[in-house]
Amino acid sequence: MEVMIVQTMYVVTVILLQVLLIGMFAIRWRDERFGIMLGRIVYGMAIPVGVCGLLFLVLGFSVLYWVPTIIFVSWAIVGVIVDMVQPTEWRHPPKYHIFIPYVVLFGASMLGLWIPLWYIHPALWFCYALLYAIQTVSLIYAHVREGRAATSSQVQQA
Repeated sequence: MEVMIVQTMYVVTVILLQVLLIGMFAIRWRDERFGIMLGRIVYGMAIPVGVCGLLFLVLGFSVLYWVPTIIFVSWAIVGVIVDMVQPTEWRHPPKYHIFIPYVVLFGASMLGLWIPLWYIHPALWFCYALLYAIQTVSLIYAHVREGRAATSSQVQQA
């Protein structure tokens, strides 16, 4: 597969991921069910992100390209397990044995997915930086406005 095609697929995927995250956090306080549905779609983004990572690995790209995709897929798997497969109340009150890996995997993947964009094109890196900043503000606003994150039982019911 041509390198440019894989890079384009990656760019579209990670930019779409940021847009979905912004939407999820921005809408969650107004329409919790829709926000939770978007959260499930975000978990589902592990499939195209994982495909991009696998293609980067097969094509011999640097670890900077494919390791963040593994981290994101790992985060999504943890999220699906604790929010959907075996719903566990871990957000409120926080169960730190789940909370810490979840947050660390999320943060590491978001930052890691950003790095390759610099090598693909610096303008894309800045675009992702802007979206990441908006996503982070939306995340903080959603949690401050709600007073806490959605519980796993709310995620399961949606």
